Amino acid sequence: MKKGIRIVTLDESDDLDFDDWLKTSPAERLDTLQYLREMVYDLKHESRKGLQRFLKVTRRKRD
Repeated sequence: MKKGIRIVTLDESDDLDFDDWLKTSPAERLDTLQYLREMVYDLKHESRKGLQRFLKVTRRKRD
């Protein structure tokens, strides 16, 4: 494989990235998305237990 440097504009870079993404297999895309999700969890120091839930108990005023 021939290696080299190519200077492109930002718009061309976006197009090239999108084209490369479309060329990957669905399994590779899912692996990449899972990797990115794990990176975000690590950055935010969140656990992966699921959605955060909360419960608020209120009392109704009786007439």
